[in-house]
Amino acid sequence: PMQGWAKYRAAYLVEFMRLEGLGDSGIDGVCPQCRVASPDREAVYRCVSCTSPVMLCSSCTLENHRAAGLHVLEFWNGSFFVRRSLRDLGFRFQLGHPPGETCGTPEKDAKGSFVVIDHNGMHQVYIDYCGCERVQPHYIQLLRNGWFPATFKRPKTAATFGVLKLYHMLTYQGKISCYEFHAALVRLTNNTGINVPKSRFREFFRMSRQFRHLKMLKRAGRGNVEGPLDNLAPGSCAVVCPACPRPGVNLPDNWDKVPPDRAFLYCLFLAIDANFRLKRKAVSSSTADPSLNDGSAYFVTERIYKMFLKLYDAKIKQDASTCSNHSAVNNDRSVRGLAASGVGAVDCSRHEMKRPMAVGNLQKGERYINMDFLYLWSLQLVAVLTHLLVSYDIACQWSINLFERLAQYPEWATELGLTSKNIKFVVPKFHLPAHIARCQTRFSHNYTPGAGATDSESVERQWSGLNHYATSTQEMGPGAYSDTLDDIFGDWNWRKIVLFVLALLTKIEEAVLEMAYHREILEEFTESIGPTRAAKWTTEVLNWESDPKAHPNPYENHVKKLSLDTVRHSLAEQEAKALRENKVFSVHEEMSASQLLAMGIELEGQHSRLRHSSEVAAMGKHATDNEKAKVQLQANALRRKIEGWIDVEHAYIPALGVVRRTLESKSRGSNDCPSKIPLLLPSTILEPDTIYVGLPSSIIQSCDERLYRIEWQLRCAQAEDSLDDLREAIRVRASVLNDKRRFRRGQKANTKSQTLLKRMDAQVSGSAKRYRLAQNAIWVLGAHLKQVKYDVRFPVLHPDDPKKGDKPEAARSETRRVVSWIWRRPAGGINYLLLECEGLRIEWCKSRARVKRWEEEVDLIKEEMRRVKASFSYQASEWESRTQNVNWDTPGGKDYEAGVLYSIDKAVIGGRVAFAQEQAAQFREMREFCEMAWQNVPKYVKSLGKDPIVPKEVEAKLGIFRKAEKGKEGESDDEEEEKSSQPN
Repeated sequence: PMQGWAKYRAAYLVEFMRLEGLGDSGIDGVCPQCRVASPDREAVYRCVSCTSPVMLCSSCTLENHRAAGLHVLEFWNGSFFVRRSLRDLGFRFQLGHPPGETCGTPEKDAKGSFVVIDHNGMHQVYIDYCGCERVQPHYIQLLRNGWFPATFKRPKTAATFGVLKLYHMLTYQGKISCYEFHAALVRLTNNTGINVPKSRFREFFRMSRQFRHLKMLKRAGRGNVEGPLDNLAPGSCAVVCPACPRPGVNLPDNWDKVPPDRAFLYCLFLAIDANFRLKRKAVSSSTADPSLNDGSAYFVTERIYKMFLKLYDAKIKQDASTCSNHSAVNNDRSVRGLAASGVGAVDCSRHEMKRPMAVGNLQKGERYINMDFLYLWSLQLVAVLTHLLVSYDIACQWSINLFERLAQYPEWATELGLTSKNIKFVVPKFHLPAHIARCQTRFSHNYTPGAGATDSESVERQWSGLNHYATSTQEMGPGAYSDTLDDIFGDWNWRKIVLFVLALLTKIEEAVLEMAYHREILEEFTESIGPTRAAKWTTEVLNWESDPKAHPNPYENHVKKLSLDTVRHSLAEQEAKALRENKVFSVHEEMSASQLLAMGIELEGQHSRLRHSSEVAAMGKHATDNEKAKVQLQANALRRKIEGWIDVEHAYIPALGVVRRTLESKSRGSNDCPSKIPLLLPSTILEPDTIYVGLPSSIIQSCDERLYRIEWQLRCAQAEDSLDDLREAIRVRASVLNDKRRFRRGQKANTKSQTLLKRMDAQVSGSAKRYRLAQNAIWVLGAHLKQVKYDVRFPVLHPDDPKKGDKPEAARSETRRVVSWIWRRPAGGINYLLLECEGLRIEWCKSRARVKRWEEEVDLIKEEMRRVKASFSYQASEWESRTQNVNWDTPGGKDYEAGVLYSIDKAVIGGRVAFAQEQAAQFREMREFCEMAWQNVPKYVKSLGKDPIVPKEVEAKLGIFRKAEKGKEGESDDEEEEKSSQPN
């Protein structure tokens, strides 16, 4: 379209210039409306806010704008147009009466200093308040005129409902701040910087906040329910997820009596997490800036929250981490100048919605006491539910002593009846690879019955969409901060509800296809292993699922792991037995053969580390004297160790003395650095001339065969340990990277992260080097000792292999992942045939788990579809009931503090009834649309995805939803017309 339009831009520009002059209007100066030829009726005004900018005289302009007093005028001064207002022509707003009607005893504003903020700028206007028998307080007269007053006492500023609605929606869609919106209105009023209107930022911010609060109350039905507004029930104004189980709302009769294997259908899925981008600076106070919502929506009640923290802060201890170093991430939070370092939240993990009474400020890091309160407080609305699945990125730590902490908490928390029997804890799928291996099976969604295909990363997706508000909310006071985020959370939830019809349809479409696909794979797998094994392994899985503490985990490898310590212990026992039988292989009084080689391998590692340090010291001016001294002391200590070790080695392999003297003569003094002294362990390459850190496989005849076998065992264990260290370092590096992407902003925080990343990169590099040393020796020794499959068991570690592990097992889904061999390879074991059987069992159990999770996902989505429709019906019924009994008075107005009721009239009653009927009709329509869009789902599931799922009559509507969800617009009618008119 742009290329085609570019050909017409000259014509567009001509028309733009035409509008700068008089155009075809008023060329003769006569007003086309009144046709009065008089100097004071000359057509010199035009309205730029009207759809047709016709030149009119002042009288006709005023007549045409009786009900449009905020339109912007332009005045022709004889040469060009200048901005004018209707106020300049004497226009006065009469409040308290219909348009065109004047008050007999008005209260006139003589100065004309009242400011009205509208979508087209800021306007100074004359106001006449009503002063006759129908008089109302000034703020009431303003509200009935569609203007929101900045104060209820003596207002001097107001904003139209239209501009407040516009800003409200731009906040949601454009993430625009109040400051930016106000600045845009100022520029619309005057963009020259000469006659800039007086700032009304504080007034507009206050009005917009009050407007949001009132909209929330209205949508929550508070305008249709009798009762005061100063004691709102906790969570009563939140937009609640219609797909989550709610007893008495969307659950069937006897839902709590279903068989245990179907109880997951009525499980509540929760996700706990913190966001350190949504921090708040230490500005204002709760006294100066109180919250209007105060716990009635998503943020918890501040008074109760602070009291809880005060009572239990000293009693609840933060346990030391037994998993990856989560505590280092959590505690490294700068709180200088901050009133809140972030927010913690409990969300609906399956539907990406904020839960009522589940958000609270954090003081420093994700302390257990903060997250405990948010978790427990959020459960009060659903306390009768019997099953919970709770996801948290540190669930493996947080859940350990949760029930012990719960016993210390107040009665309202213990009355929830939470036990380990009805709660399952998991770690979000993306976060799980950063945990140790034990956690990766015990806290995995994939192996948790009833979890379906839930990934529990919904809370991260929410934070991603909400972080755009951080720059504006961090400057707010405590009340404005929580009220603003409450409003934003409410809009987020509503958008999710609107898109439910498409989201659930898309989910079940994928789930059915995946279920069918993995069923076929499992059937083939089961056929290949035989029914006996399958039945045995199924029993093992079921036993573990019923009681994980009493039965071994079928997804873990149970073969005893090989490690360097294990091999050393085994060799020591063999030597002890040889001593008892007088068959010992030892030529040195204090050091056995196994001790010699184990120490040699340790010195080999120190060799490598010292070489790196020596390079640093060799940088000359880039290294300090202190650094050089430190390296030299390390070198001296290493030299003494090596020289003592060499003396013992020569006792076991006398021929090495000649070889070492030959190498020293060739090196010509290069052995001044101990890192260059050849160790000559039994796994050396064959040519002595090529030895750097030499190892005497070239003198096989002079080396006892038993030394080769001992080094073989030690090297295999060294390789296993190095791989374990490598995997752990990669996991921690992935965790640090994830933390950096999510939370770290600013130079100071990023510098800390980069320093930590460099340290982790060094650990990865060091572990990789140790493995390569061991692997090279294993291949040399394996060939000599005629070992089998050593090259398969210990393959070459390529430079890219550790990089592929940055997202181990999460690079793709559990079912499709392709990662480096270091993650696929089983842990080191002594019996490789047993390892092969273990691997087969684990893979079959995983395959079975995939089928079960996808089957559960299909059942869960079907139940969620039913619950959504039931929730919409419930909402419609609730609003219909609010059309009755609407004739009651409400406390309010300037007499509220005196306890005087503000009497209502028929118009208010009519508004209550109309709004309730509108809301009821809306929810009925939403239910009907869901029924129409989901009518093919039963057939689609039964046919395993072969029948069409989307009805033809709703394809177009769902297409609009799909584009809206992806943030893309379809081709417009104008673009289609433009294309059709272009030549082929």
